[in-house]
Amino acid sequence: MADKVFCKWCGSSYNSVSSMSGYSCSKNPDGKNHEIYDGPERNKYYCKWCGSSYNSLSSMSGYSCNKNPHGKNHEPYEGSEKSSYTCKYCGSSYNSLSSMSGYSCNKNPHGKNHEPAR
Repeated sequence: MADKVFCKWCGSSYNSVSSMSGYSCSKNPDGKNHEIYDGPERNKYYCKWCGSSYNSLSSMSGYSCNKNPHGKNHEPYEGSEKSSYTCKYCGSSYNSLSSMSGYSCNKNPHGKNHEPAR
């Protein structure tokens, strides 16, 4: 039996990518269909912008994130948990996602703060 796939915006689970892709997602910030969460299943999910942790993708998507440069809700970090996180634009390293998000990155073309590499 194949593993379930999850929407990164609302946490809904589907049996296949094809069954997921045909439905719109009310939590998708672009107002489009569900998108695949490409990270591992875990006990805690972390916001890539602020480092806040949640027990599920669906609980994460219900709250706004004041560090999200797009002015939207929390967005899941899809990489693995690490002892240090590196900014994908400048290479600076931090011991947590929350500490990384507290500092601006002058090389980030999409926002003002550091963004973690996967």
